Amino acid sequence: MEYRSTATHAEIARRLRAARRPFVTTHFKPDGDALGSVLALSRALAGLGATVDAAVAGPIDRTILGLASDGELRHAARGPVEPREGCDLAVVLDPGAES
Repeated sequence: MEYRSTATHAEIARRLRAARRPFVTTHFKPDGDALGSVLALSRALAGLGATVDAAVAGPIDRTILGLASDGELRHAARGPVEPREGCDLAVVLDPGAES
């Protein structure tokens, strides 16, 4: 089965730019590229003036967890993570599978 989005790149960009309180996360037990994706998008959205809620769940290697600044990322070692109240957009990065 091949996954196809119904959103255009322009629509995704518009929604990202419009978000004021986005939630950004990735798959359970994130590796370096997953955590890097969360941090990169979170920092870009914060640069646009959004109050970003970035969160990850599961065991994470300390060396890559150190990429996040203090207070930049919520980490639930046993998961799950939920968006904070007031979230107006949820983004899940690097899922690895449609499910």
